[in-house]
Amino acid sequence: MRADDRKRVCIVGGGLAGGIVAARMAAAGHRVTLIEQGMTPAPLMPTDETWEGDGLKSAFTRGEGLGGSSNFWHGGLIALDASDIEAPGCPGGSPKYPISYARLCGYYRQALHLLSDAEISMDDLTAADGEGVSVAIDQALFEPKVLIFPSKPFSTKSLLENAQRRDGLEIVTMTADTLLFDGESRATAVQGIAHPSGQSTTVAADLFVLCAGGIGSVKVLLNAAAVNPALAKLPIGRNITDHPTGFVFKAKLKARRNLKRMFGSAYGKTGHFRRRLGIKLKDDSLGIAAHRNHALYLRPAFSMRNPRDYNVLKNRLVWHRGAKITLWEKLQLFRYLDLLMEALNFRFGVFPSVRYIAGFVFAEQFPAETNCIVRDADGRFTIHWRISKPDTASLEGFLGAFLHSQKDLVEEFVLFSDLLDSGAHHSGGCRIASTPTDGVVDEDLRVFGTTNLFVADGSVLAYTGHANTGLTIAAFALMCVDSLQRELTADRLPTRVS
Repeated sequence: MRADDRKRVCIVGGGLAGGIVAARMAAAGHRVTLIEQGMTPAPLMPTDETWEGDGLKSAFTRGEGLGGSSNFWHGGLIALDASDIEAPGCPGGSPKYPISYARLCGYYRQALHLLSDAEISMDDLTAADGEGVSVAIDQALFEPKVLIFPSKPFSTKSLLENAQRRDGLEIVTMTADTLLFDGESRATAVQGIAHPSGQSTTVAADLFVLCAGGIGSVKVLLNAAAVNPALAKLPIGRNITDHPTGFVFKAKLKARRNLKRMFGSAYGKTGHFRRRLGIKLKDDSLGIAAHRNHALYLRPAFSMRNPRDYNVLKNRLVWHRGAKITLWEKLQLFRYLDLLMEALNFRFGVFPSVRYIAGFVFAEQFPAETNCIVRDADGRFTIHWRISKPDTASLEGFLGAFLHSQKDLVEEFVLFSDLLDSGAHHSGGCRIASTPTDGVVDEDLRVFGTTNLFVADGSVLAYTGHANTGLTIAAFALMCVDSLQRELTADRLPTRVS
């Protein structure tokens, strides 16, 4: 086949999802154009958004340049459970996802191979009842939840650079604003502002994949829906979810206790990973927390002091991985001994035996119509997101059951009910579903009612569950690659007019 005869695939966004899709499709010999806002990794600070509700308190949550936000994430590897995929979204309702857990696990395995350089497997993300848990949990109710961190987090930047050099990947630097259509079902081009010229420009292609992130892809589709009646019928931007995080309690133990394996210990053949054990509800115990699950991880603490005063510094240090941290900020760590203990313990295992512990949670948030992204009349976007009373009540049920199970070990504890914050993984705006009434993309990640438009980032997640979303996003990106390959093999696409 001559190069000019090949269909062109255009991917918007070079982060975790977009980087995987672009690199895989280019390596398979397809003509691939990647649209990214720049070449150099940097924080992305959108100026066209107004947040109403609890909002985002972190310094930034997104990135631009090759690799996007994957240049700033911590690289944590954690998988959703079968109940997060196949359990009903409401009593008597349909499953949360229109795909089987077995199918997702197939892509989890591929994603783990890629993100860990084949060192971590699905078996490493599971634990037998009570394995390594240093507190006496009620094994009728709870079980361990594994979270693995690499010493060097994965970024798609190198994948894209290799694809550009070796496989002919074309990279266009522009801000993608909207999509142009031939009729209502066939996308023909991405329209936006070129960098650094600032001129309006378009990129034409045969297949399009939005990978601009949990908020970015939603904004592009909402702009397109403003002039496309078919898209306007879809629930784009509705039912935004996150997995709220935060320190939710502190406890003083009756005696010092070695919690090394729960705090985090070296893992893997090379020792380049750390494995942290958390605690979650078993599937048949989810009624305790209104049929939601939450993952609780214990951290070393210095006292019963409220952690609110160091949350801002924590966010600054976490979100600016790769950026310069000032000497003053480093010195500030010594004012917040809990945070310093956590950092030293997780990196070097300095404080395995403690008298005080802090509980950090990944909480599951169910979709709610009040949490949504709306395109305003002036072309800006208003994002409504908050932690609801049902969210908080579910978490309180979970924590109450856990702390009751620790009554023989805990001398005293205090709950911090107001310290939950965004996990910065807003999802669901382009949610996957069985029908266009319930979602935006089908089980192949194709936008309902379109012939050649796909979405493959965190915005497609129907439920974020009780886990940070990186591994799941990578799995869906690989699923999208297979969908694109099937589409190109079937050769159902009309010839694009140049």
